[in-house]
Amino acid sequence: MSDPDSRRSRVEDFILERLALLEQCEVDELRERLLADGAEMPYDSVVLVELMTTVEEHFGVRLPLELATARDMRAIGSFARRVCEELDAGDADGPSPVTAWTAAPHGDGIDDTGAEGTPDRGVAREGEPT
Repeated sequence: MSDPDSRRSRVEDFILERLALLEQCEVDELRERLLADGAEMPYDSVVLVELMTTVEEHFGVRLPLELATARDMRAIGSFARRVCEELDAGDADGPSPVTAWTAAPHGDGIDDTGAEGTPDRGVAREGEPT
């Protein structure tokens, strides 16, 4: 398995790649702009929920629907940390479908196919109505 800093860096890169696609700009340009503008991501809740869903599907995790998660999503670093915490929690339960992805170098990280066994967007979370 990769070290925590490497894993977090890969998650941050994936988040930046997705946001750069949304803004139709280069990742480095977006990174510079976000650093210049301050710690918080300047996106509305709709964009952040779409980003959360994409990240959950890609990494095969489910982020808890709670205020702490919403706060963590306001900055790329804290959002990536939260995703890594969920990946680590999954590792405690046994290998997750994304362990190989996070442990090995990969392509551009923009592939939408996700890992085998990744929950579908239409699957209700535990306790939610179907």
